[in-house]
Amino acid sequence: MMIAKLLVAIIAVSLGALSQLECDDEILITSKRVALTTTRAKLFQFLSDMRNFKRWYSRVTQCEPTDMAPVSIGKHYFMSYYIPLCGEQSYSAMISGYESPKYLSFIMDDWCQSRVELSAEKYYNSIYPTSLTLSIYSRNKSFLMRVCSV
Repeated sequence: MMIAKLLVAIIAVSLGALSQLECDDEILITSKRVALTTTRAKLFQFLSDMRNFKRWYSRVTQCEPTDMAPVSIGKHYFMSYYIPLCGEQSYSAMISGYESPKYLSFIMDDWCQSRVELSAEKYYNSIYPTSLTLSIYSRNKSFLMRVCSV
């Protein structure tokens, strides 16, 4: 029994130390690129209305602006999404990058301090004129977060 307690203590101290060590850069969690049949302007109009987020990201259950101001850097949203085994979680999100019709990014106050980037580019293809790249980063720079995201 004493060995089990010692092992648990060693693991707890190790995890605590790893969570305090920081890496130099953000952690890329995922990045996906798709080709779409819509124009870049229409795509950006859809994406920049964050209320549509739940229509294309299945875990989001709600995304509402906190005010009626137009979309711009600094605009805040209330966001809820479903996390398996944890249930529905609520966070705030803030637009951190906005360049119509090419680029939108926002940061969240969730546990991994997510930063989401959406880039719409001309694809120069008659069937699929637009490409969309979605990249999700963690601003949590702890070494433990880096190990857990691999």
